[in-house]
Amino acid sequence: MTYVPSPTVAQRSFGSALEFEVIEDWASLRRIEVDWKALWRRARRAFVLQSFEAAQIIHRIPLRDCKARLWCLVGRTEGVLVFIWPLVIYNNHGWRLAMPLAGHLDCSDPLVLDCANYQDYVQGAWSYALRRCPCDCFQLQFVRQNMPLYDIVAQSRWRALVYELKLPLVECLEGWDSYEKRLSKRQHDGFARKRRRLLELGDIRFELLPHDTPGLAEWIVAHKKKWLSRVGWEDKIWLTTPQFTDFLRALLADFGPDGRCRVFAMKQGERLIAADVNFVDRHTMQWYIGTFDEEYGKYSPGQLLKEFVVRWALDHGLVYDMLGGTGQHKNYLATKVERVTTWRVSRTLWGRCYVSLRRQLFCADPQNAASVVSSDS
Repeated sequence: MTYVPSPTVAQRSFGSALEFEVIEDWASLRRIEVDWKALWRRARRAFVLQSFEAAQIIHRIPLRDCKARLWCLVGRTEGVLVFIWPLVIYNNHGWRLAMPLAGHLDCSDPLVLDCANYQDYVQGAWSYALRRCPCDCFQLQFVRQNMPLYDIVAQSRWRALVYELKLPLVECLEGWDSYEKRLSKRQHDGFARKRRRLLELGDIRFELLPHDTPGLAEWIVAHKKKWLSRVGWEDKIWLTTPQFTDFLRALLADFGPDGRCRVFAMKQGERLIAADVNFVDRHTMQWYIGTFDEEYGKYSPGQLLKEFVVRWALDHGLVYDMLGGTGQHKNYLATKVERVTTWRVSRTLWGRCYVSLRRQLFCADPQNAASVVSSDS
């Protein structure tokens, strides 16, 4: 069955109080699978990485090499699951850090029902976590500016900025034609020139690849590693871990059949030139990983494939989210830029010592504080 984004669900307000439960083992978490999937279908801004299936993959094939315990906060009202926030707790140089399960994959926000009370639910859950979670600090990575968690954490007294990143988006729900009219003459000419040079090679086509294309995950990982080695950039998605290929293969297998994971490709004949893996939910297409064959690098295959991806997203009424961080290929396409912020927030006196120390070291110089790269150190 193909996944088709649906309209926003009607708001629903519940009269009874929110009741919390903490789940600390994976077997118990699996028992709420049906409720979790139902909540995902009716949630406000539900990202694919907030789904039950994503949680199971992250647990089954962990990319982070550390021992961690589960602490999942669940909220119900009138017996209906309206909130879920899976976190993992691990030790980091004497501090116990609690981090959202998918935080290292660019998703820290909780999953919450699309209803009139959603902000109250998130606020209530945050207050509960501050009282009960057995950690010293919360590590909240890539918190989006337009999500309820952002405003709540921004008001926390004992927080330390780790870094901020720009979040380039392509948002033009009127469709591709309207988006194209917004492009400058320089952009139009640049795309036309790149496209013309590429098409001169002959037999070039853009297409959606089946999620089960043999060797696809291996091809993406191999070429992405070559690119990282050549440019000398930091591995921010755990690509160089031995299990990343299995992780990517699992994402394609679990989310490919219903269209929540789409693979866009450029080919010359049967030769794969470039590939982009994207998550698709009701509102957003979120880029995850992309790469190209370096032999074709001078033809800008990644940039031209991104143009194809953007067109597909806009034709389907989706916002294209290029994840935190900027680059020429992102800036070239973006229609707006928001922010994602990574914080550490203390919960105990020992955690406050960490926050105070970090403020002394970094916050005296805001430029330095904003440029700090997150690391377990």
